[in-house]
Amino acid sequence: MYNHRTLKKTIRDSARITVREVYAKFRSKTTIPVAQEIKSIEKIEKLYTEWKALLKNKSRNQEENRNKFTSKLQLLFDISPKDTIDRMEKMSRMERDPVKRKALEEDMEFLKDQRDITSRHGVIGGIDSRLATDQKKKLHRIERKAEKEKVLNARRKRDIEKSSSELIGR
Repeated sequence: MYNHRTLKKTIRDSARITVREVYAKFRSKTTIPVAQEIKSIEKIEKLYTEWKALLKNKSRNQEENRNKFTSKLQLLFDISPKDTIDRMEKMSRMERDPVKRKALEEDMEFLKDQRDITSRHGVIGGIDSRLATDQKKKLHRIERKAEKEKVLNARRKRDIEKSSSELIGR
């Protein structure tokens, strides 16, 4: 609403700006796939249209409609496709990296929890510190392994050069 009312953007542009900001933050913190941008933009536009209609009709019989609309706003604004859980399960089965597999499984549990209206416990806060730590450790192991390979290759090259010079010297 800020982009529309204060910055005088159209509803479509305001929704697009909001969706892009949410998607960027969401993608940086989770592996849960998101729906196409246009689907979320259309959801926001539909909610805006409903809200405007409620503002126009302030009669008493609209009280029930207002309550329904308010209840709808309390529900999860799901930005992931309907088949996300199935897709994530498939990705998890195919993933060989245990750190990534674990992150996928945690994200699936989070999404299931969020879709369950009766028990929403999780929230997306900052970056997943456990995942980030695991990824740093993995990167450090890969770097150490590469360094060891480099040293080993240098020794092999030196040994080969030494052997060839001894053979030539005979």
